[in-house]
Amino acid sequence: MNYRQWKKAYKKEHGYNPPITEDKRKQRKKAAKQLIKVVNSIPGFIESMKELVDAIRGCLEKGFEIVQKNFGKENFNKVTDKENE
Repeated sequence: MNYRQWKKAYKKEHGYNPPITEDKRKQRKKAAKQLIKVVNSIPGFIESMKELVDAIRGCLEKGFEIVQKNFGKENFNKVTDKENE
């Protein structure tokens, strides 16, 4: 029985078109559309993440510059060397 015949028999028996929970064809189409939406949104998401990483890097650089000014480069390097050991 092909899809059209199945759908027609369902409608004849129940009096209405099959809901998406019973219609496998509609489920596949919906899943494909959702997948396309996800795939199309990935480049925008990647671009947003790049901007976020750049912003975080900029903030960290400014923070380290402030710490270096307050501690002095020599003291700051001593502190970071002790942490790396």
